[in-house]
Amino acid sequence: MSTNIDPGVTIVPDEWTRFRGGTAPCGACGVATRPVDNSELLTAVEPKQSPGYAPKKLHFPLGRCSTCATIDAAAADLLTVFPKLRASIGSWDIAAHRLSSALFGLDAIGVRDAATIDRLTDTQGDLRRLLDALAVLGGTARWTTLARTAHFHQMKDTPPSSPRWGHVSEDLRQELRSAVAGLLARRVERPRLILAPSEDGSPTGCLLCGVEGVEALREDMSSVWTLMSADPAALGGHPAPDTIDGVVCPRCDRAIDAAHGVGQSAMTLSVRDFLGLPAHLRSLEHIDGLVGWAALPAGTPPNAKPWDHADLSDIRHSVNALLGYRPRVSA
Repeated sequence: MSTNIDPGVTIVPDEWTRFRGGTAPCGACGVATRPVDNSELLTAVEPKQSPGYAPKKLHFPLGRCSTCATIDAAAADLLTVFPKLRASIGSWDIAAHRLSSALFGLDAIGVRDAATIDRLTDTQGDLRRLLDALAVLGGTARWTTLARTAHFHQMKDTPPSSPRWGHVSEDLRQELRSAVAGLLARRVERPRLILAPSEDGSPTGCLLCGVEGVEALREDMSSVWTLMSADPAALGGHPAPDTIDGVVCPRCDRAIDAAHGVGQSAMTLSVRDFLGLPAHLRSLEHIDGLVGWAALPAGTPPNAKPWDHADLSDIRHSVNALLGYRPRVSA
């Protein structure tokens, strides 16, 4: 069997000495299987011996058992369903490798129930969390990772796994179990109110909308609120020499990013989002007279709901008209 790696270059693969004739390792779970057509190769490069020495390269054929091939196909299907996820990673090959690794991590510890896997891959957000939790661990569980840790001249003697994933250490299995447990717990955990933090523990709110708390999962507590400084005048208050330091909620943080700074544009975007006006509707691009909560007199309590300190009745009426909402008239 020969394999072309580069145009015009023919590689004759080396042989795995611990695999019976005609078989090769499944590069994922490690069982002996038939090499796939145009076989993927695992390449080993000899450590450099001396300056000017041309290191040897060994090329070993890999296979894919039917179960791991199905997992690879599932990863490709998910990337097709969620193209934005693939685009955020970059290369299709890299995205497919990372997602396959995460799914292999599930398979390595026996998580094969379709309903459980569906829960962990249901949305783009679920897939991102799966990748963050399991891509590296699942990649470590691949049989090829074990083979690469062997000495250059001993790689060919790496034994097959029996049963599937038999090469995975108990420590790595426990890491995988803990990661999966965290993912599943997130699916059933209910959000809680995360109050805006202050230096002295006193009640405070978002610098812009003034909301005192945001619903979020416990594990997201540290990333809910974003530290921010703002010029009082930018918040609609009186000019002052010192900036106002505090925090902003996720909605206002996104608005500040979109507006490229704190000011009337950011506050307008925050109000539009709060009132549910879709971004593609260009009406109400500028809402004059908005004042951020932090520019109000000292001692003003934070808001139970965003922008409670501002009279948005006219703006709300305009938004409802744009969206086609009509108030109910009592008989």
